[in-house]
Amino acid sequence: MRARPAMKIATKERKQKRPSKMQREPGHGSINFHCIELTHLAYQARDKAREDANRPTALPMDALVALVMAVVAAEAFVNELPECIRAGNSLPVTPEMLKCADALDDAAFESIVDKYQIAAAALSGKPFDKGGAPLQDFALLVRVRNQIVHLKPAWSTQKHPGKKLAAELTKRK
Repeated sequence: MRARPAMKIATKERKQKRPSKMQREPGHGSINFHCIELTHLAYQARDKAREDANRPTALPMDALVALVMAVVAAEAFVNELPECIRAGNSLPVTPEMLKCADALDDAAFESIVDKYQIAAAALSGKPFDKGGAPLQDFALLVRVRNQIVHLKPAWSTQKHPGKKLAAELTKRK
């Protein structure tokens, strides 16, 4: 059996993934958003981690799941936001919201933090303050998640990149 070239499969999947423009306009079918379920998973893991924190032998498994799922949910939200805006089933859609949807569509390959900056600028006319909360807190959360998810082995003679993040988290208590 011969395997199909990866490019043809990816192109075919991409074409099937997105409905036509008419189908994406309000009133044409329904859409399922995933960020709500993902957020719920993050909350459940957070609650379990809080319960386990009282046990001296507790492992940080639920805390890790909560952290990873929080970022996954945030990424799902910003990725689903354009379609949520275009679905416009229960709220009036403003020109700023449509501008946000178009800007996020154009930013498909940007980082999660950059997508939130783009959305904020489109919706309010100005991006988040790069030097303060909540953007710096969110960026730190994404960096910690990236260290967990994209963990690379480190030799004992090397400085591990996670130590810098751990020091920053300790400083923030």
